[in-house]
Amino acid sequence: MRLYSKDGSFSDAYLVLLPAHNTESRSPSFLGRIVDPRQASLAKMSEWIGICEQSHKGVCRPLHDKSPAQSLGGMMRLIDVNQICLVIAESTTKYVTLSYCWGKTKFFKHTKGLSGRLWRPRFLSIVIDKLGQTIQDAIFLVRSLNMRYPWADSICIVQDDAEDWKQIASAMDQIYGYSTLTICAGSAGDVSEGLPRANLGSRRLIQYIERVAGLELMVVRSPENYIRVSPWNTRAWAFQERLLSRRCLIFVGNRVFFKCRRATWSEELDCEGHHPSWTLDIVGSPLKLWNEQPLRRYSDCVQMYSVRKLTFVTDKIIAFTGLGDILASKLHGPLLYCLPTAYFDWSLLWEPTMVTERIESSSGIESPS
Repeated sequence: MRLYSKDGSFSDAYLVLLPAHNTESRSPSFLGRIVDPRQASLAKMSEWIGICEQSHKGVCRPLHDKSPAQSLGGMMRLIDVNQICLVIAESTTKYVTLSYCWGKTKFFKHTKGLSGRLWRPRFLSIVIDKLGQTIQDAIFLVRSLNMRYPWADSICIVQDDAEDWKQIASAMDQIYGYSTLTICAGSAGDVSEGLPRANLGSRRLIQYIERVAGLELMVVRSPENYIRVSPWNTRAWAFQERLLSRRCLIFVGNRVFFKCRRATWSEELDCEGHHPSWTLDIVGSPLKLWNEQPLRRYSDCVQMYSVRKLTFVTDKIIAFTGLGDILASKLHGPLLYCLPTAYFDWSLLWEPTMVTERIESSSGIESPS
C-alpha cells in the first residue's frame, strides 16, 4: 500500500506486510524484510549487482562505445585494492566509481609532488588514515564485493595540474557511464563521514513495525525520500554522476538501496528478481528523465541541475558537458554553452526562477546571459 500526500505534508512511503514467522516465501514476495540494524549485507549487495548484470544487459549497458581508458589512455588511473596503489586502466578493466561530497575536511589528494610515489605498491596503505573515511570505506567495500579497482577523483586526478583535471573532467560521462557500479555516499556531506559499512556496528538503523489485527506491518520509504534532503543531492557533479551510471549502490538514511535503469531495490523489501516486476518507484528520481521526449528531457535536466551547488562556480558548464553530450545525441545537433543548437531560439527563451549572478570565467570567455 502506497501512502502519499498530494500537498506534500508528509513523505511518500509504503506500508508492507512482514512474512509470518517460521514460513518461507518465494522471492520476489513483495513482503517486508527485517534487516540487521548494525551492518549492511554484502550478500544482498552482491545479489543485486549479479541480477542486474545477468538480466538487464540490454538496458543497463554503457552509453558509450569507447571506454575511458581508450579515450584518456594513461590518464585513466584506478586504485588497485590488492596492491594498494594507483594503476593504469586497460580498455577491458572493470572498475567502480565513487560519488561523494568532499566537504570542508582536509584530506589526502593526488598532487604533482606525490605522483611518483602513488604508483608504488602499498603506498596508499601508508596514508590510508588520511584518505577520508568515505574513500577508506569505498576501498573496503570494493574489496569485500570481490572487485578490485575503485575510481575516486581526489586520488585519480592530479589536483594541482589544470590540464590533467580539464582532460579528465571532460570525460566524466565516460568514466561514470562505463563503470560497473557507482558507490554513492548519499548521507555524507563531508568525506570524513563515510559509509554505513558491512562491518558490525557501522550503522544504527531503526525499522518502524506495528502489529495490527494479527498482522505485522512495516513502513518502507523509497530512496528518493532520503536522497531529496541529502547534502549529496545538492552537488552539481553528483547529478551527472548518478544519471549516467549504469548501477548505483546508494548509502543514505542508514540504508542501502540499489538503482539501475530497470529497477530500484531496498534492503527492506523483497522485490528483486531476474524477470521484470514491480519495484520501488522512481517518482522524483532523475532516472525517470530517460523515459521522456528528448527536448523535455533536456529541459528537465537543466532545471534539476541548475539548483545544485558547486565548490567552484566556474565548473558550471563542464559539470554538465558529459550529460549534455548524451542529451545532444537525441536533439539533432550539438550543444553550445549547454544550449541545443537545433533549438537555439527556443533555448534562449528562459527566465530565472531564483536570484542569479553572472559567472566569471577563468578563461576570460563570458557565458551567454
